[in-house]
Amino acid sequence: MADLHQALTNNPFGWFPWNVPVGQDRMPLKPDEVPKIPEGFKISLNVKAENGKEKEVGFYVNPCSGENVEEFLSLTWDQYSKGCNAKLPEYLREDGPTHFCFFPQCLGVTATTMWTKVLEDNGVNAVDEEGTNDYSYKNFINCVSFFCEELAGITHLGDAVIRFLSHGKKPGLMAPNACFRRRQTLMAYFDSGLLRSKLARPTAYQLAEAVFLSMPRAHQEKYAETHEVIDEDTSALRSAMMQYHAADLRNGTLDKLKDSRKRPAGDHDKDQAKSRRTNRRSPKRYGRRGRDRRDRDYDRRDEGRDRRYRDSGNGGNRHNGNRGGGDRRGKLESSSTKIVQCPGPVKFSSFQPPERNSPALLYSRALLVFRALFALSAFRAYYYDSALKGQP
Repeated sequence: MADLHQALTNNPFGWFPWNVPVGQDRMPLKPDEVPKIPEGFKISLNVKAENGKEKEVGFYVNPCSGENVEEFLSLTWDQYSKGCNAKLPEYLREDGPTHFCFFPQCLGVTATTMWTKVLEDNGVNAVDEEGTNDYSYKNFINCVSFFCEELAGITHLGDAVIRFLSHGKKPGLMAPNACFRRRQTLMAYFDSGLLRSKLARPTAYQLAEAVFLSMPRAHQEKYAETHEVIDEDTSALRSAMMQYHAADLRNGTLDKLKDSRKRPAGDHDKDQAKSRRTNRRSPKRYGRRGRDRRDRDYDRRDEGRDRRYRDSGNGGNRHNGNRGGGDRRGKLESSSTKIVQCPGPVKFSSFQPPERNSPALLYSRALLVFRALFALSAFRAYYYDSALKGQP
């Protein structure tokens, strides 16, 4: 079950080779850059020729780093098998001991450690009496198959290939020709005999149906309008998909898709929020009393939206015109200034005059009489002074 889950969620095979980094849109990050291939070196082996003399045979291979199974299948194993068929004598091409001695030269440090573990698990290089030490060519192929699974971290790699070809969805920006070539490459891995599989090889019709299902939904609908069935020969399907892709390239559909894929996650929500802010009606610049809302001290006044003001819901205050609760602009919660709520309007019917002989009333009356006498004496002094100045 773990292998099935890994094959569906983190399949070791993808729509692009192992040395092509892809982004979130499953497309190459640098499409114009040629993939880099590690430098190779020459491996050699002394063999006996047909005349009985020893000779050295060798060829160049790219070593396996032990990091990716497709690197091994596409480079190391492909070069090794072709080199052996071309350089080795015919009687040594399927000789197990020769390959067990020759093949480890193609591996790096990490890959050599994995290969040693595979040999121990399969009874090769055994040091005890129970070890089989089977150096046959058939066991060599089995060890290479287990070595591929050790590189990928998953068993039955053939099932992973079939599941990817059956359920994989082609990236929208990927050209149909590249998709068909990639499917052929993966099927070549499956047919190489190195990948163990519990699933049977798909038929030609099943492969054609998988190709149809991997295409975009719009292209599927267009193809279904003009074709009743899917032929086992995918040449007609391939030609139609190429035409649909070219039409999307001309009308700008692929450009729009490319722009949407380049945008980082979350930018769409930011753009929507920005459009809502710009379409919103701008607030008035000046308040009710002519104060500028952009003034930094505006929030400290009674018209500003100070978050510290909260209405208690009981009675009025100086911010809401002596009205009751419901307005969220009330008492100042976190302030050192104490705000005293003003009482309601004064009613004359409830006014109580002070007592007649109270000290305050007597004092006010005496002060009024004193001011009247002082004004009268000042007037008399002014009058007499003017009269004396008028005498001869």
